[in-house]
Amino acid sequence: MGNYKVLRFENKKILRKILRLGIIDSKISSLYKCEDNTYVVVDIIKMGELVKLNHIQVCSNLSAGLITIYDWGMSEILQTIALIKFETDSFLTPIGRGIMVGNITIIRLFDYLSENFIILNYTKDSFSDGGKYNNLDRLLDYACLQIENGASIIDIGVESTNPISIAMGADIEIKKLSLILGELVRLKGLYKIKISVDTYHKDTITWLLDKDIDIINDVSGRLDSYRVRDIVSTQKEYLAMHSIVIPAKKNVHLPIKENPVEVIYCWMEQKLQNFDDYGINLDYIILDPGIGFGINSAQSWYVMKNFAKFYNLPCELLLGHSRKSFFTHIIDKSASNRDLDTAMVSMNFVNKIDYLRVHDIRVFNQLYGIRQQICR
Repeated sequence: MGNYKVLRFENKKILRKILRLGIIDSKISSLYKCEDNTYVVVDIIKMGELVKLNHIQVCSNLSAGLITIYDWGMSEILQTIALIKFETDSFLTPIGRGIMVGNITIIRLFDYLSENFIILNYTKDSFSDGGKYNNLDRLLDYACLQIENGASIIDIGVESTNPISIAMGADIEIKKLSLILGELVRLKGLYKIKISVDTYHKDTITWLLDKDIDIINDVSGRLDSYRVRDIVSTQKEYLAMHSIVIPAKKNVHLPIKENPVEVIYCWMEQKLQNFDDYGINLDYIILDPGIGFGINSAQSWYVMKNFAKFYNLPCELLLGHSRKSFFTHIIDKSASNRDLDTAMVSMNFVNKIDYLRVHDIRVFNQLYGIRQQICR
């Protein structure tokens, strides 16, 4: 019947990694919370490889609380009628369904494996919210709202990549970042989130190396390997997006006769090989296929439908689909009114990809709760 165990893990990144490596079966239970620790019930396929990893532990001596997690999780995975008993006895909490075991609360979380990059545009001309958060107080209020709804990463950008935008120099970019970065770092300490900075300017990246941020989001995808090594050496992650030209230009895209999945996969594969040859730890690399950048609407839909091609790459993956113009292939809505459509795409990737880069996760959270209840 499988080798089902309760795993305790320190972060979702390590759980996504062992799923990608095939160390555990892809059908896992919900995530469970007990006394500040997070657990999951899984079928372990490669025990020998699992025990070599840090930040994850196989729970062997089960307390009453962990026995409840095991039984509840197994009822989910196997869909036995015991699930009805657990769900009937549970009560609603802000983060999931809870059951008391003695004086301990066990919570089946409404959480998911993917993490959300929340887009914060401190700009005047971004395509869907330009000028809306070009004020520090409004920016911070929106950041807090999204964090309270489950965002774990704030992705701040001060230069728009809107096709109608004019490129900004590094000196202006640094000046604008200086106005807001201190307050965002304060939020990071308060909420235990990560900060990503959306930039492709080499001087800005150099300036950021000693700042308390976590990710450099390079929408050009062209940063030199030695500079990427400098980023990783400071324990920051490097996110590279496939693109042809920045800012994006509507009519500049891959040739229609070429397979965009193969082109982007080859780009990713070569990028990772270059980093590996340069001694860069690929655990610090995130790649983004660049939906809407250098591929048209039909190509964007094709890439998403065939996204599984990228799953075997030895790095984390991000999908940046939020409110983008490829939606106009099937719906006639303005960019600011595409959050439901964005959430529907997110739903298809939520436990298959590492990061979802979106403007607002509130609609998605509502949909995911219903989907989770049906699927579990």
